[in-house]
Amino acid sequence: MDNTQNVKRRAEGLHSMFVDDSGVWKHSLARAAVFPYIKDNNGHFQRIYWIANQKAYCGEVKVDGKRTYIPIDPQMSSVYTLRWYY
Repeated sequence: MDNTQNVKRRAEGLHSMFVDDSGVWKHSLARAAVFPYIKDNNGHFQRIYWIANQKAYCGEVKVDGKRTYIPIDPQMSSVYTLRWYY
């Protein structure tokens, strides 16, 4: 199955299908995680986080061993999404 068909399937809320697929993705319990990224000025990808109570994309830093989320300023208009199947 080519990528165009998979894009259409995803838009319809269906799982992607792969040529070497053993059928595990057809199962309703198939797992996928989605992670947002932005590209920095050097072309490197940086993981970002959507923090609902701040209503903003944030970067993560550790302060005294605790994760802290700092809103990115300015908020970006394009976010890359990585979908991880497992």
